[in-house]
Amino acid sequence: MAESAQTSAWARWVARVVMRRPFAIVAFALTVGLIAFTFVRQLTINQQLRALLPDDFPSVVHLAELEQRIVNPTDLYLTIRSPSREANVAYGEKLAAELGKREDIRYVIYHQDPAFFRDNSLLYADLDDLLDLRKRVIDGIQEQIRRETSMLGDSSDGEEPSALDELSEDKIRERYKLDTTFSEYFETDGGQLVVVRARPTRPHIDFAFTTKIVGEVEALIRELDPESYHPDIEVKVAGSYVDHAHSIENGVVGGTAVSIGLLILILALYFRGARAIPMVLVPLVLAALVALAIAQQAYGELNLVSAFMFAVLLGLGIDFMVHILARYRDERIGRGLPQEQALAHALSTTGMSTLTGALSTALAFAVLSVVDFRGISQFGVIASIGVLLTYLGAIFVMPAMAVLVEKVRPWKPRAGATKTAEVAATPASPKSFKPWVTITGFVVLVGVTAVGAVVGQGVEFEYDLNEIDAQPDPLTPQEMARKEQYRRAVGSASTTAPAVALTADLEQSREVYRQLRALLDMSPKAFTAFTGLPSLRPTSAPGDDDPFLAHAGGVGSANLGLDEEPEPKPEPEPEPDKPDTDEDDFDDEDDFDDDSMFEEDPRFVELGKKAEELNQLDPEVARQLKAYGPERLQIMHDRIIDVASIHAFVPEHQELKLEVIRDIRKWIDRKRGAFKGEAAKKLEQWEPYLKVDRPITIGDLPEWVRVQFQDANGELGKFVVVWSRGTKADYRESQYIYRGFISLETSSGTVPVAADYFVITEVFDTLKADGPVVVGLALIALVISVTVLFRSFAAPVVVLVTVVCALLWLTGVMAVQGWKFHFLNIIALPLLIGMGQDDAIHLLHRKNELGSVRGALRKTSGVLVFTTVTTQIGFGGMLGVDHPGLSSLGWVAVVGMLLCLIASVSVVPILLGLGQLLAKQLGFSSRQRPSGPPK
Repeated sequence: MAESAQTSAWARWVARVVMRRPFAIVAFALTVGLIAFTFVRQLTINQQLRALLPDDFPSVVHLAELEQRIVNPTDLYLTIRSPSREANVAYGEKLAAELGKREDIRYVIYHQDPAFFRDNSLLYADLDDLLDLRKRVIDGIQEQIRRETSMLGDSSDGEEPSALDELSEDKIRERYKLDTTFSEYFETDGGQLVVVRARPTRPHIDFAFTTKIVGEVEALIRELDPESYHPDIEVKVAGSYVDHAHSIENGVVGGTAVSIGLLILILALYFRGARAIPMVLVPLVLAALVALAIAQQAYGELNLVSAFMFAVLLGLGIDFMVHILARYRDERIGRGLPQEQALAHALSTTGMSTLTGALSTALAFAVLSVVDFRGISQFGVIASIGVLLTYLGAIFVMPAMAVLVEKVRPWKPRAGATKTAEVAATPASPKSFKPWVTITGFVVLVGVTAVGAVVGQGVEFEYDLNEIDAQPDPLTPQEMARKEQYRRAVGSASTTAPAVALTADLEQSREVYRQLRALLDMSPKAFTAFTGLPSLRPTSAPGDDDPFLAHAGGVGSANLGLDEEPEPKPEPEPEPDKPDTDEDDFDDEDDFDDDSMFEEDPRFVELGKKAEELNQLDPEVARQLKAYGPERLQIMHDRIIDVASIHAFVPEHQELKLEVIRDIRKWIDRKRGAFKGEAAKKLEQWEPYLKVDRPITIGDLPEWVRVQFQDANGELGKFVVVWSRGTKADYRESQYIYRGFISLETSSGTVPVAADYFVITEVFDTLKADGPVVVGLALIALVISVTVLFRSFAAPVVVLVTVVCALLWLTGVMAVQGWKFHFLNIIALPLLIGMGQDDAIHLLHRKNELGSVRGALRKTSGVLVFTTVTTQIGFGGMLGVDHPGLSSLGWVAVVGMLLCLIASVSVVPILLGLGQLLAKQLGFSSRQRPSGPPK
């Protein structure tokens, strides 16, 4: 049987099953595809970088805990602008009240009533400042008594200012830095800009939530009719929820639709009609759906890299369909074979080379699953499964579709068709290129590859995520100025990405806060004295323009005594010479025959010494800081610009301060008569501050303070927020900060620190570690699979050299174009190894079948070009998406596939021809045909 001799048993069995049960096969495939579609509909795209890392990586673990405990550390800002502060404030009150009613808003900060801090302002003073105030009060009383009792009479009374006159509210605030006169609102430019701060329940990287809340808040703004408050009022939503309200999902859908449209068009052109479209697309789409359904069950979501998996699977899988269908068509039209015989022969020949390509490609993708970087591993697993499914679709479902379609519109044999299957050419006299052509081609190949390798060394790596991530439209200078204006109103530090230390309890929060506050307050000179290393901090003080720092740092921070060069306090005015005459009683209660009552109380002498001790770095804080080591402290001191904690609002050493305050109050109560005239008026202004008589606790703090430090469980203060300077989207910057702050140490254990930008560090570090491993494994998989399937040592060398040449050419093209590698497009390299080998394998198989390189090129070049274009279309769906990183990945893949095609049709013939020349020179026979894949 000629047909049996030319076809393998498995191919005849498949052809027989397909011919007998085409309806059952298609119906089963459609049923499976429909079930798969129900799962695919549940598949989502996670654009977060953390989705590219395993769940047990530190940054991912910390962020998961942050989401569970705090949910979201980012604010939504609403800016209100008009010439009238009154109108802005009034509209802001209404807007804040309405926002507070929304279930998707945790809290709103608008009116910050300063009464609590004003009433307790003396508790926020340093102990040595209170002792200085006490001394000034006593000195002023003593001076006033002496004036009143001077034998010189009162002729100068009212002409010279009294020391008590200097004790005004403004002077006291200025002298002792009692910075409690902050604005009740987030405002700037005299109230022409007022800002409302709202904390949503979900983070801004939840794009569906972001789009929804921004749209609804903008509708609420219009509903509240801001123009009724002032005709020129303007209300806008600002901050990360606007800047990052960008999803690639629409781009994925649009890109996939374009890819499918192009595939339909190119199928119709290649097969010169619409007949092949359902034959190819039905099994192709069904296989892709099943692969994505498996992904949904395994992962639940796609990541940034695998988002275009559907289009990529179409581009990858269509190769197998087209190769087999083209061969089937040739057997039907060119040779006039009946359907079953044509199908059996197509599967036995092209089906085997396609199997070789499918298995080697699937294996190359499968080895990617061993790495930690999910951008590679997830893509590899889905692609590997998808490749195998599409091959099954190509040998079962597509032939069944072909049988059904031919029932309606069959392929008719051309006139003169042979009615016999194509027989391999006699290998005794293979047609090959002339020796000079082979040698010239080899020289050119080596030269071009060498140039590509040398030039490709100039390809840089892009470390700045801002250059490859989706970004909002560039701001105009006017928009940038307005953005800076609202950032000044709410504090520029607090609008940058924070890191959050997730403490176990309030005591651990206090330790973390004291450590970070100590570093923040430490002057460069003090830092050098403490660590022995130079300070890298810029000369400008951190957080100077941040009103939140004025609250959390200025009002409530403990003076840890780390500033070696504090601003000098005004020297006390020299005391007047004591008169030699005796003093009469100033009032009815006390005897002033001498100055004994003005002698310093030993208790307050002791408190003065205590204050000096408190102005030094606390020994426990110093011990904890030293545990980090000088190099890490240098990073932390360099980058920290602000720290916020509930403990920042609770003064330290309150009992000691209350003791001094009570004594000041006692002196004033006993010698109130010493305050006369202007001094008495000023006393009325600041004496109410002396009424404080008990320590402040966290429970005493105003609601607008406490709500900012309340977690999702309603617990207060179990986290500390840290802001640092630097471009967090740049890996080099984020890694530097990561080294300093990824975790903090306390006496009760390690405190994890969560930050979105810490993920950037681990993404890049993981990719740097996995990249060489992935490329090496992909190359090893290529060599093993080709060796096994071809049962030859020459075939894997040819395929390996072909793929390596294409990759070296690619780096050269990238260098010439000025493209950079980054953590997304570098993934194309192992993918190209998996995909780029396919053309070389098909060409080798066809050469073994026909016995001629030139014949193989003639027979396969059209199909190779077609399948390359279809794979390019699959990745081409990324080109139009509004994400520079994914677009770059698409371009690298598209250009790389083109270079793989060029390498296959040039490198393979050159190497085979060179092998024949060497064999002749060494006296080996070239009559025996090289082995091919088993049939």
